[in-house]
Parts: sequence; structure tokens; C-alpha cells
Amino acid sequence: MADELGQSLKVVEVLLVYYSSEVKEQLERGLQRLHLKIHSIDGRAPDASELIRTNPSEVVIMDQAADDVSVTQAVRQIGQILPDSMVITMYPGREMVEIYRRGHRIGTAERLETALHSHAFYPKSLHE
Repeated sequence: MADELGQSLKVVEVLLVYYSSEVKEQLERGLQRLHLKIHSIDGRAPDASELIRTNPSEVVIMDQAADDVSVTQAVRQIGQILPDSMVITMYPGREMVEIYRRGHRIGTAERLETALHSHAFYPKSLHE
């Protein structure tokens, strides 16, 4: 992929951890419009941790649709597995998202697209 000046643009890899197939489909459609490389993982899969480990991505998007899953615990676990990745959590039907690095909340964004475009502004050294 190249910009209007012909310079090569890096494609951001996104790991989508979902708990609802309906949410998965909605998010995948939205992310595909942004020309992102998407890997999707069912957060309830018995081997979810291993799948996250084998699909390292710069950005992890996690839906908060599950009543039976501790989002805080899941974010911390992902932060241990992929410490240099930014984790974005979101509730279906809400625009506001929360942003985490290394298992710690570092901010919020009005929209998912805003968080994705600004992920470069959250240095990996934050919270080290």
C-alpha cells in the first residue's frame, strides 16, 4: 500500500478478540473499511491464549460483550502475552473505547477509528 506520494505505507495488523459472533461480524466489516490486516480469535476458545501468542499484532481490539468474562483480567493477560501491543476495549453499540498498554489503562478515545489512528502516539515505553 502506498500514499499519494508513492511512499510505502505500513499495514497495521489487528487482532480481534471477540466474545459474540454478532460483534465479530460488525467489527470485521468496520475494520476492513480501514484497510487493516485482521486476525480474529474467539475469546472463549480453550486455546485463546496460545492463539493470541501465535498471532502477535500491534493492536488488539477486544469486545466487552461477555458478561461471564473479566475484561480487566483478559486485558492483563493479553498485556503479558503481547507487552508491546496496544489493547483497545469497546462495548457493542458505544462509540467510546478504552486504551491499554501492558495491562494498564492509558486513555480513552471517542471512536475506535480515532484510537487506531492515534496508536502511534502511545509509545511502547509507557508504563515500563
